[in-house]
Amino acid sequence: MIIGYARQSTTHQKFGLQHQLDLLTKEDCGKIYQEEVSSIGARPEFESAIEYARDGDTFIVSSLSRFARSITDLWKNINRLQEKAVAVKILDMNLDTSTPTGRLLLSLVGSIHQWERETLLER
Repeated sequence: MIIGYARQSTTHQKFGLQHQLDLLTKEDCGKIYQEEVSSIGARPEFESAIEYARDGDTFIVSSLSRFARSITDLWKNINRLQEKAVAVKILDMNLDTSTPTGRLLLSLVGSIHQWERETLLER
């Protein structure tokens, strides 16, 4: 099964909730979890989506920022899904962890994403 997750923390985001839902629908997600919460707080629907995932499923998000807050968070979530034999697909990067190249790119992009976020917060 393909499981989608969409999150929006404000109404002014570039990738608004409806846009994310449209992208996930085009990916033929069998189940889509969605919520409107800050990335800082608890994300109950995200946790439900991970709990729901089973061996052979694919977990899809529109962007890396919907999946993880930091490199530590990224690997925590990836490891939780890998333990269940669930692949992760990030649409805006065309990244799929079911391949060795996808896992390598996730490491690189995840580190850059954290650097970018920290630099932004410093400003």
